[in-house]
Amino acid sequence: MNPDKTLILTDKKKSELSLKSLKEIVYFETAGCSTHYYCCKGNKYILDKRISQVEEKLPGEDFFRIHNSLIINTAYIKKVSISERKVMLLNGNKQITLDIAHRRLKKFMDFMYNRFNILEKR
Repeated sequence: MNPDKTLILTDKKKSELSLKSLKEIVYFETAGCSTHYYCCKGNKYILDKRISQVEEKLPGEDFFRIHNSLIINTAYIKKVSISERKVMLLNGNKQITLDIAHRRLKKFMDFMYNRFNILEKR
């Protein structure tokens, strides 16, 4: 991931613009008409945008939408359980387990095999 990539986040209520390096963002989660995002330092922020609007701005090689309500930063993936449709993200010592939507599982696994050099066990 290019550390120079940044996402400009706006907070209309506070009339603020914040610059965040994409490598700091672990995942995004929908919350009605807004989107929460969680950073590697444990901070949680709220965007006044729908998750689909956020997804349009993210680089597809680094982020993947695993569920209608979740977009993950693939740099934080520790483990994927295909049978349970779960992805485990590791942020420092904290492990975060998120669900992968059934209809997105195949596309996600194709992405994983193409993105990373995964050797299959037989």
